[in-house]
Amino acid sequence: YCVNTGVSAVFDAGFPEHNGVNKRIYAYLRELDRQGKLPVYVDGCYVLTQPGKVKEALEGVKRFNREFDAEHMKVHTLKIFMDGTLKIETAAMVTPYVDTGALGVSAFHAEQVAEILKELNEAGLDLHVHTVGEASSRVVLDGVEMARKALGDRLRKNLTILTTPMRQELERCRLAMEAAAAGSDVAMVCGGDAGIYGMAGPLLAMADDYPDVQIEIIPGLTAAVAGAAVLGAPLMNDFCVISLSDLMTPWQVIEKRLRAAAAGDFCICIYNPMSSRRREHLAKACRILMEEQSPDTPCGWVRNIGRPGQESRLLTLGMLAMEEVDMFTTVFIGNSRTRFRGPYMVTGRGYEDKAQV
Repeated sequence: YCVNTGVSAVFDAGFPEHNGVNKRIYAYLRELDRQGKLPVYVDGCYVLTQPGKVKEALEGVKRFNREFDAEHMKVHTLKIFMDGTLKIETAAMVTPYVDTGALGVSAFHAEQVAEILKELNEAGLDLHVHTVGEASSRVVLDGVEMARKALGDRLRKNLTILTTPMRQELERCRLAMEAAAAGSDVAMVCGGDAGIYGMAGPLLAMADDYPDVQIEIIPGLTAAVAGAAVLGAPLMNDFCVISLSDLMTPWQVIEKRLRAAAAGDFCICIYNPMSSRRREHLAKACRILMEEQSPDTPCGWVRNIGRPGQESRLLTLGMLAMEEVDMFTTVFIGNSRTRFRGPYMVTGRGYEDKAQV
């Protein structure tokens, strides 16, 4: 699978409290590597979930580091689990859960994180942290800062990944800003372009709270542009981008924008056309557009743009109303000047009209 999909390196997060299982797996992978049959680089880890087993875990990761040192396989990471998950309300939060009033619990204190990091640093090993709640994430950041102050120039520079689940975007931005304010170089990674349904807006909105943090927005390639190139040239004239997700925007507002776009004869690029919860939004949007546009209006969609398994289809607006797509799909709806040209969807810019004059 890795070879077929272009994956060249794998980080194995391990099984919590099952380092014996991890050891057997790593031994098998090491043997494959010795036989020249391991097609990817494997970075393994030793897992720690209980504060009372810190010493044992530090010794374990050092032992794994010595035992599994092959050409394409290394184990130089200790992974610690700071908290649980949001689903069962065990992630450590700053504000209580609505249903139970619980806050969740961080497994380690900041001082423990700092001590672990200092010992790993001296051994040339890395720390990988599973943290979900904002409270446990702050504990990690505090621990890193303690270690940084204690070690000074002896602290090995490496990459720390901070993440939050869906609908925790503001907390993710806050974590990034706090890490930057603490002196780290931070990259907030977004799919597509950070300024188009991305994290640039929330970051800049809280910039006043972090006056010493300098923010640079790096432009990216949004799905409207990348998907249009797959279909041909559907956005050659005035166009708009509309998301059908009503998590942030009320559906009544989305309907208003769809009608305005159709009345203005805009080409339309639709993000978030359908999800497991919003099965009818694309069909409803098509019916609204057909109040102004012909059911024969050329349309197209692209799924998994630029990823393995990319696929696309050209169809009419009437057909699109019955189509099953997903959140990885971007939809393109033409205007009165859009035509199918062989395998392409092309919107007229007006050059032909000027040439005839």
